[in-house]
Amino acid sequence: MDGRGLDIPEPGRAPDEQAVAFAAGLTGRSGQAPVIEAALAHRTGRRRPLSVRAALTALLCLALDDRPLFRTEVTRLLSGRLPRGVPDDAGVTGTATTQAQ
Repeated sequence: MDGRGLDIPEPGRAPDEQAVAFAAGLTGRSGQAPVIEAALAHRTGRRRPLSVRAALTALLCLALDDRPLFRTEVTRLLSGRLPRGVPDDAGVTGTATTQAQ
């Protein structure tokens, strides 16, 4: 516990429900996802397949596990390493494809 009511999860091989819930909660508490979304908003072009909230949550999960903060690691984490039911909590709304986009 860090004194602010947050229990930081222990690192593991893959994030469990507790780690993802912690990361999603911290991302939500920061209030920065909507600010970043607004800064990235464009009137033209295709919709982003991944929300900023999901990307920040995945990056925090990687950081908590002391893993590299690479886009490929975020994709790998979000496409198959999250526990069932967690993608909704983390803000993941799309599906992973087999090709890089």
